[in-house]
Amino acid sequence: MTKLVEFNNKNGDVLRGVLNDAKSDHVVIFAHGFERTAVTEKKFKDLADALFDVGISSFRFDTTGAGLSDGDFKYMTVASMT
Repeated sequence: MTKLVEFNNKNGDVLRGVLNDAKSDHVVIFAHGFERTAVTEKKFKDLADALFDVGISSFRFDTTGAGLSDGDFKYMTVASMT
């Protein structure tokens, strides 16, 4: 099952990600690199699909100001991503 997940970070921005729930005991978390998006990049979707096919759940999300998440990218720093 694939599901859009929304949650707030410590600053109140809504972050969004996609959960591929294989009902497994383990979950792989994908975090994007600088100026990229983990939710919509094909390589992350392909990896999530491959994990799902072998029964492993995954969650790929975007930090503040990236992809589907709220916020302004120009204010993003390494410190704000943690």
